[in-house]
Amino acid sequence: MNQENETMAADSQAFEEFKERLEGRDWQKTLDNAKIYIQTNPLKAVLIGAAAGFLVGYLVRRTKD
Repeated sequence: MNQENETMAADSQAFEEFKERLEGRDWQKTLDNAKIYIQTNPLKAVLIGAAAGFLVGYLVRRTKD
């Protein structure tokens, strides 16, 4: 039981740190950088999007079985 409490505390702390990093991020700059990357590397962007879609589809399909 004690190990579970320690794990939960560590997970909670990690989540809070992650949340703070996301809140401090400049999302407009991130979006602008993504647009520039897509414009300069269209083939890579399409392949990354296809791979991400395949992975999400695989995971969703796998959890339904």
